[in-house]
Amino acid sequence: MGTTVGVATVLFLFAIWTTGILSSENLEKTPLESKHNIQRRAPLDDYSYLRNPRSGMVLEASGRWVIIVQPSGASSQLWIPEHLANGKFFIVNKGNGNVLDVDGDGLVRTYLTTNPKRDDDIKQTWLFGYDNTIANARAGLVLDIPIENNSLSSYKPGMLVTAHPHHGEHWQQFVFQKPAKKY
Repeated sequence: MGTTVGVATVLFLFAIWTTGILSSENLEKTPLESKHNIQRRAPLDDYSYLRNPRSGMVLEASGRWVIIVQPSGASSQLWIPEHLANGKFFIVNKGNGNVLDVDGDGLVRTYLTTNPKRDDDIKQTWLFGYDNTIANARAGLVLDIPIENNSLSSYKPGMLVTAHPHHGEHWQQFVFQKPAKKY
């Protein structure tokens, strides 16, 4: 019995290793960076809204802060991911040319802002989650709309967007969506 369990365990671990789940590449990364947790998305060739599917509102770089608003096509509402390496991205705002950033040290719930890109600043790099969350590469905090309850009436235009620990609820989900063409 003991030998059978030992052989079965070795075969199981070998099977996991050959599928890549336990590869040395994944073991050296945080869970959010693992290739099995990052959604592979088609590259965007143009600026798009970063829209919360539940509310229909989009992110907007407004002065110092990032807020949610109804989409209007304003350049301050348009974003594009700029691929780095290991599944990480800068998220660039069309209106001001700055990148999405977290205010302060980015280690606790904090407000989102935009700042000039600094290649060595991990607070400005993001990972796209399989559940439509967007996580900051430094602390794993995700984009979050701080609503009061689970109703649509809690979403108010002009609310500040925060970075918050992941729970995956609908107020933490964002997708890139191209604006409608104006003819």
